[in-house]
Formats: sequence, structure tokens, C-alpha cells
Amino acid sequence: MKRGWWVALIVMALAAVGGWQIYVQREKATQAPQWQTAKVTRGTLEATVTASGTVRAAQSAVLVWQLSGVVGKVNVALGSHVQRDDVLAALREDSWPQSLLTARTSLLTAQQRLDDLRRKASLQYAQALESLAQARQRLKSAEWRYNSIVVNWDAQKAEDEYKKWHNLVLSLQRELNSPTTPPQLQPALRVQLETAKRQEMVAKNNLNPSEEDKAKATADYELAKAQVAYWEQEAARWQNGPPEDQVAQLQAQIAAAQAALDMAILKAPFDGTVTASQVTVGDVVTPGMAAFRLDDLSTLYVDVDLQELEIVQVKAGQSVVFEFDALPGKTYHGKVTEVALAGTPDRSGNVNFRVTVVMEDPDEAIRPGMTAAVTIQTNKITDALLVPSRAVRVRDGKPVVYLLVGGALKTVPVTLGASSGARVQIVDGEVHEGDTVVLNPPAEGFNFFGGR
Repeated sequence: MKRGWWVALIVMALAAVGGWQIYVQREKATQAPQWQTAKVTRGTLEATVTASGTVRAAQSAVLVWQLSGVVGKVNVALGSHVQRDDVLAALREDSWPQSLLTARTSLLTAQQRLDDLRRKASLQYAQALESLAQARQRLKSAEWRYNSIVVNWDAQKAEDEYKKWHNLVLSLQRELNSPTTPPQLQPALRVQLETAKRQEMVAKNNLNPSEEDKAKATADYELAKAQVAYWEQEAARWQNGPPEDQVAQLQAQIAAAQAALDMAILKAPFDGTVTASQVTVGDVVTPGMAAFRLDDLSTLYVDVDLQELEIVQVKAGQSVVFEFDALPGKTYHGKVTEVALAGTPDRSGNVNFRVTVVMEDPDEAIRPGMTAAVTIQTNKITDALLVPSRAVRVRDGKPVVYLLVGGALKTVPVTLGASSGARVQIVDGEVHEGDTVVLNPPAEGFNFFGGR
């Protein structure tokens, strides 16, 4: 009896010990870290840089009223396409302040004066040309007489010149008085005769010129030269219109008056589309009240900010893919157009560099102000040593990965290369193809690509 009792006790003790061991093993298994791992691989990496930005138009402007008044005209509606300097809206004239009424009077007066000045210039130029032609003709005659009796006078030449004209006069008189001369030729013959008589008289006076004749010929010649020079100056003065100083003064008055009148209207500052309208006919407006927003939607841009390690991979001309939360399943394309040469620190101390990308295939669904996910395709690398981006941590300010070696973690500093977002290239460090890298290492370091 006693022996059976002891056997039972021994069996119970062994069972208790076994149960305790199972419990301890389960506890250890429960407390052991559950590492998420991946293999280090080699392959092709299409390197990308990702960021987000806001769509903007090539040009944007919010047009506001500059005067108080009542809206009299609205020439556009939401979505209207306008050209530069198109009048979008205007105030009623009966609501204009007195300053604008004065400006309109000044504008009309200055414009009238400018028109009169230009008409006067045209008339003055025509008169100067006519007077110049007459002066040149007088100079020609005066020069001939001056050369004949002062510079090159010769008694025999003077006698020959007189005889030439005297004989011509006699010949014309005989022809004019001849009964055989046709009547239709007589008017022309009379004109030739009068001209010949005048030249005969001049030649006769030159037969024996006195000192007084020589002095007068010299004076007439100098006067004729002076008159030609004067009318040449007058023609040049009025050839290109009125004097520039007078024109500039009147144009300044016109511009000032027009600028004042333009305060009563809203003009498009560039070609674009009306993307917001807050005005209707009859509205009472005051200075600073918004009326329209105008956007040039012909070209759309997205500006993104990249950090130092990313900006070195980006350059103008690289391809870009856009995605929008508001447009699931659709992608758009573009290119990098501008990369900032200097960075700007943000509040956390990071230095950001502005990159501008242009959309190449936008449609009507894309609007300024929408947020875009931007993927810049920076490079394509073959035979790259790759790890998941989740595996990279920052420790003491440097990137590291955690390898699982014999069930224990090994911290390995690495130098990173290009990234595709999900994967990153390892360019230096004690990491080899086939190594096991931990994706959820201890939370002592921050994820290099953001978060814990």
C-alpha cells in the first residue's frame, strides 16, 4: 500500500516538472522578437525621387477694383478665354469720381493737341520741301551769274553768249511770224521766245559788268546758298513729325490721363482663362475688392521641395510621373525644367531645394491648386546591390542596416546610392547578396526614409 503511494507521488512530480518546462519554453517563445526579414539582392534599379507639390499655372493673377463705384459691364464669365488687354468689367460712368471726369477731359485735350501738332508738322514739311525746291532753283541761277561775271568772266565768251541768245530770239520771232507756222505751235513758241529774251538780257548785261554788278552777283549767290541751307534744315526738322520734346510732353499727359481712366475698368494682364468670378452688373464695389482670378492654363507646373541627399540626383530634362488622389488610376507625365542652385532651411533645420516640373499631358481634370504626387525618374542602374528602403535606419546621424546573423542582430553602417522608393542601392558597407536584412529592427533609430 505504501509502495503504490510513493509511485503516485513520483509520477505527479514528473508531470509537474514537465509542465513547468513547457510553460517556460512557451514564455520564452512569446517574449522572443518576431523579426520581419528580407534578402539582400542584386538587380536593376530604376532610381526615382518622390515628393508632393501643388499644381500652378504658368501665370496667375487676382484682379481687384481700384476705385469705388457701381459695376456697369461684365464682359466675361467663369471659364472664359481672354486675350491680353481685353476689358473684363467696367464701372458705370455716372458712378465715377470727379478725378476721372477731369482725367477724361485732359485726355481729349492732349490728344487733340497732339493731332494738331502732327498735322502742322505734315504741312510744315510740305511747305519746306516746296521752298527748298525754289531756293535751289534760285541758287542755280545766282551761281551761274556769279561764275559768269565774277569767277570766269571773259569778254569773248560774254560776246558769244550774247550772240547765241540774240540769234535765238530773232529765229523764234521769225518762226512765230511766219504764215507757214501751224497755229497749234504758236503758244509753245511764245514761251520759248520769252525765255530766250530773258537770257538775252542777262547776257547783254554781262558784256561789260561793272563792279556794282559783280558785288550784287556775289551777294545774290551767298544769299541763295543761305536760303537753301535754311530750307534743308526746316525740311529735316519736320520730316519725322513734330519736335520730339513737344510730342513726349503730350504723350506723357495722355498716358497719365489714360492710367487714371483705366482705374475704372479691369483688363486682362495676359492671355488666360477666368478661373474665378466674383462680380455682377450692379454690384457696388470699393478699392481692393476681388473681381476675377485669371490663370494661364496653357502650361501647368508643379513645384516640389527636395532635401540635400535627393537634390544631387535631380537635373533638368528628367522624366516625371504625376498621380493625384482626386484622380485614382490616372497618371500624367512631364519633365524637370528647373532645379534650384541654392537651398532654403525650414523650421526643423533641413535644407530644401525647389524643383520645378512641367506637365506635358494635362487635361481639363487638372486644375491649379490640386496636390500631385511627383515621381522623378533620375537614373537606371544595373547589377545594383539592393535592400528594401524599410530596412535602412539612421543611427548617430548615419544610415545603417541590421543583419540577422545566427539569430542575433548585427548593425552595419552603409553608404546609400539611388532609390526607387521601395528599394535602395547599397554602394558601400559590409553587406552582401543573400544576407538577411531586418525590416523591423529595434526602434532606437529612425527610418532613413521617414518614420520609425
